[in-house]
Amino acid sequence: MNLSALSPEEQAELIQRLEARQKYQAASDEERARLTRKAQLEGDFASFFRESWSLLEPGKQLDWSWHYELIAEYLELVYRREIRRLIINVPPRTAKSTEATIAWPASCWARNSQLRFLTASYSKNLSEEHSVKRRNLIQSDWYRQFWPIQFAEDTNRRDQYRNSQQGEMIATSVGATGTGRGGDILLLDDGLSADQAKSEAERKTAHGWFTDTFRTRLNDPATGAIVVIEQRTHEDDITGWLLKHEPGQWKHLCIPLEADKREIWKFPLSGRVVERQPGEVLQPKRFPPEVMTSRKVHARTFATQDQQRPAPDSGIIFKREWWKYYRTPPEEFDRVVTSWDFAVEGKADNDFNVGGCIGQIGANLYVLDVFRARIPFPEQRRALKSFAQKHPEARRHYVEKKANGPAVMASLAQEVSGLIPVEPQGSKEQRAEAASADVEAGNVFLPEDAPWVHDFVEEHTVFPNGANDDQVDMLSQVINALRKRGRRMNDVL
Repeated sequence: MNLSALSPEEQAELIQRLEARQKYQAASDEERARLTRKAQLEGDFASFFRESWSLLEPGKQLDWSWHYELIAEYLELVYRREIRRLIINVPPRTAKSTEATIAWPASCWARNSQLRFLTASYSKNLSEEHSVKRRNLIQSDWYRQFWPIQFAEDTNRRDQYRNSQQGEMIATSVGATGTGRGGDILLLDDGLSADQAKSEAERKTAHGWFTDTFRTRLNDPATGAIVVIEQRTHEDDITGWLLKHEPGQWKHLCIPLEADKREIWKFPLSGRVVERQPGEVLQPKRFPPEVMTSRKVHARTFATQDQQRPAPDSGIIFKREWWKYYRTPPEEFDRVVTSWDFAVEGKADNDFNVGGCIGQIGANLYVLDVFRARIPFPEQRRALKSFAQKHPEARRHYVEKKANGPAVMASLAQEVSGLIPVEPQGSKEQRAEAASADVEAGNVFLPEDAPWVHDFVEEHTVFPNGANDDQVDMLSQVINALRKRGRRMNDVL
């Protein structure tokens, strides 16, 4: 056999198998039984995880589930480098960290103790907790009876330890520099906490750290692997951001807690097939009907973290089915207005600037046109002026009194009449909740074939978990302004 044609990992595994065969042939019956079990555990990570559970979570009963075996097969493909970019989304409290972050690297060392791992989480404490549990497993009597790995005395800390074969495990956190630290396999376990995901600044920090720091720490960019495992926390969390900006580059394994449609899961190695019908729960003993009912009360959290959808398909505050549509707008309106939400700057990753033209007949509102772009201040003022000229029937122009809104109004005071500043009252969600009543009542109409309608509806559907909310702000502003006095538009206009 030509060893040079094999990767270093394949060479090491082949040598280990040859040595194991020689030991087996010369062993006693008791030793042969041990070697047989050793080989089984090395060849089946699901068995390794199941058998090591009592050491990882003493006193806790493991409710075995098919999804542990499915994840195990995908991680095996990462070990083989048949998959080099993997995202796993699973619900919280289903042992994702114990399986993927703690047990799996330990099982990889059982087969190739020269491997180097760099693992990370959103907090240093959490990452080190995983690291310590993994080290304890490797140092346990159970593990050492099969794989007596020796640790280097000069590097054996909570966040970093090395073995005598120069294999290494390093634990870091989102935002850490990572200078001088790298790995053959990088593993990110929950890059954002649920609270951090609510902050746009925190999300951008995580995105930048992943791109500029974490992924650059692969020892060999051509063969190294990256695994991201997390519960979804936001449309623009690490998973959402990677799938949006690197489409087709990541294998995505997404397992909801409850099947909301018929699911067919085919295991990539064994070929096993698991089918779930709508309503079937991942671990029914742990999540019986009364528990599921209580979780569903918190619709946003359930949709995001349990179902791995940052928003339900139907929507959170604005339900998808509430919108009404028109083919041709009415010839005449009682009133026509525009509504504007301006961002501070026009950078590529900044908020959008959004304007909308809305016509009213009685209680019904027709969204006639929408402007949406990331543009700097000079173009913001030109956009409002041009939009007003495009819709001369609009007599009033509501402008949010935030960000660049006041500056735009001041610069156009002598050029555009009817500029009305609007001081936002309450939070974005409170304003959206107030405005959603008109949409729910079927009083808001959208054009059937306008190119902007799809993004408009999707942004409202995922709000407040979406990456953008500027169109929501624009519409909420005009609806709330028009109904400010007893919901009668004529009282306002």
